[in-house]
Amino acid sequence: MERRLSNRKPVDVNVYLSCPGQSLARCMASDISDAGVFLKTNPLDLPRNVRLNLMFALRVRSTNLVRLHRVTAMVVRSESHGVGMMFCQSRLRRRSDHRP
Repeated sequence: MERRLSNRKPVDVNVYLSCPGQSLARCMASDISDAGVFLKTNPLDLPRNVRLNLMFALRVRSTNLVRLHRVTAMVVRSESHGVGMMFCQSRLRRRSDHRP
């Protein structure tokens, strides 16, 4: 049984990732939660605990509009088919940080 802070939901969203001084790489998000996301990628050499900038390209239904949503995330798991990322400013973590 997996121990997670929040439930994952399947998605099929384009995500562009970058780190300062490097160009963008495009990948697909396969699932997302309040705490993080799994990105399907070609094998990338991304060590754990590296912070990356993510830009989600979200289509607005029944229009040609695409909204861009930017977040910062840290690599927590790297596999041959993708990387697990934890959002740096997760809503769940912020709620738990404010508990007395």
